[in-house]
Amino acid sequence: LIVPRGLLDQLQGATSIDVANRARERAAVERRAVEAVIAAENLLGRRCEEQAHNNPGFDIKSFTEDGHLLLIEVKGRIEGADTVTVTRNEILTGLNTPRFVLALVRVSPQGSERDVVRYLRHPFTGNEATYFDMTSVNFTWDRLWERSTSPS
Repeated sequence: LIVPRGLLDQLQGATSIDVANRARERAAVERRAVEAVIAAENLLGRRCEEQAHNNPGFDIKSFTEDGHLLLIEVKGRIEGADTVTVTRNEILTGLNTPRFVLALVRVSPQGSERDVVRYLRHPFTGNEATYFDMTSVNFTWDRLWERSTSPS
């Protein structure tokens, strides 16, 4: 059963203003996460290019000093979030790209200077055919975070 989010919000008493505010807050978290990863890549001496919003599979192309290409998918969540959603395209890109990085950004309510960036290489396993029937997958944020490391 698929129920539109807007209908669920309406049934729970949310107004269009509440929904619009949540969308703005989500966009702000995503923006800060991308900016944090770009800053981390710059500190590592890499040249990076942000991709168009909703680029399928990854958000940033980054070139190492020796010319290798990294494809980085950025997932930013406000501190305390339980889950993160990853799309089929993002998973398939990760499975098929040797230098794929899932960048996790814990966005702090206290401001961008307290945001934390972590990298997870080879985040997905298994046969890609497993993922073709999925639209997206929710992962437990803390379990991904535990497997990740500081940017390198």
